[in-house]
Amino acid sequence: MKNQDKYFPGLKKEERLLYDTVQVQRPVEVADIRSLGIVKETDLKRLNPSLTKRTINNQEVIPANYALRIPPGTQEQFYKQLKRIANNKRSLAASKISVKHKARPNETLASIARMFGISKEYLSEKMGKPLDYKPKGTVLIRSEAHNFSSLLELNKTIIGNLSSGQHLEKPSEIGPPDTKPRGKEGSARQVR
Repeated sequence: MKNQDKYFPGLKKEERLLYDTVQVQRPVEVADIRSLGIVKETDLKRLNPSLTKRTINNQEVIPANYALRIPPGTQEQFYKQLKRIANNKRSLAASKISVKHKARPNETLASIARMFGISKEYLSEKMGKPLDYKPKGTVLIRSEAHNFSSLLELNKTIIGNLSSGQHLEKPSEIGPPDTKPRGKEGSARQVR
């Protein structure tokens, strides 16, 4: 970094990515988030590159506890507006969090996981079967199993922002967001 002009002359630096991090406890459709008028689709894609095209196109939902990045300074407004989404829409989103896959002969859990871009260990654990198991019938692939969720990585930051003794599993214990300027690390709370 100290000698970048010497070793990398003309290197164009990207601007620092600034955002707030929000987390919802119930699944939500991208169309409903866009309808809040807080997050434009271009910002949603730019700030959340881990969201798949299927999620952006409303074929899959953002699962519960997903850490979503939104433009800086919009966190409070986002949570207020999120409460305005009708319960029946949120319930409908929850019903869309899975895909049914009709297993073909000779398909193993490992090959099905690879096909859907999910962790084979996750699928094996959830089904209680070994990786070479060949299921007969329908296998349910839940959206939250997809590798697109950046929650695991961002969870480290979120936990770091919670005061001692607070847990993500108990949203009533999570305090208000900090009011310090946020950079890449963001801040997060949960809301239903």
